[in-house]
Amino acid sequence: SLKALSLQNNIVTGAVFEDYASAWPGLERLNIDNTRLSGSIPSNVITQWKDSMLYLNIDRNGFSGSLPSEIGELTKLTTLVIFGNELQGSFPDIGRLTDLSKYYEHSSRLDHVSHISFLLVTEYLQVQGNSITGTIPATVDRLESLAEFVVLSTSINGTIPWGLGKLQQMQKLSFVDTGLQGTIPYELGDMLNLRK
Repeated sequence: SLKALSLQNNIVTGAVFEDYASAWPGLERLNIDNTRLSGSIPSNVITQWKDSMLYLNIDRNGFSGSLPSEIGELTKLTTLVIFGNELQGSFPDIGRLTDLSKYYEHSSRLDHVSHISFLLVTEYLQVQGNSITGTIPATVDRLESLAEFVVLSTSINGTIPWGLGKLQQMQKLSFVDTGLQGTIPYELGDMLNLRK
């Protein structure tokens, strides 16, 4: 059965999940970045990949509706990319995605940032251009493997958590065009691996 499919940077239209994905029950890698696909993401399709999916990239398409809660069942997932879609609503519980090392979320309408505290082994975390709201959770200091944390053009507010200073693997920390306010925590000076 099909294990990997990449359609990146093609002009492919239609509702790929509804029309085709049910024929790929053991799929491990799906890259449909910038293919102009649209439609919803049915929960039953995600469920069939719960024991196989490692890499899921749906960047720069026209997917709409909510992100199915079944995303939280993809326990082998290491990379999740959901840039540039019309997804909205609450982000599903991803506390079981203990292998997720790369998470990129740009230009969606998912509505809260609290889910990032569950990305325990994440190395790269980008949240950009969203209507995402809320504060950066204090529990972000649990992300001990985090090397890159970028928050750009969001409605995230509140203060910068001092606990970020505990993240000794951090190489890039960027907050641009957000609602953050207050002082820069002194503890950020403990992040000795930050690069220009």
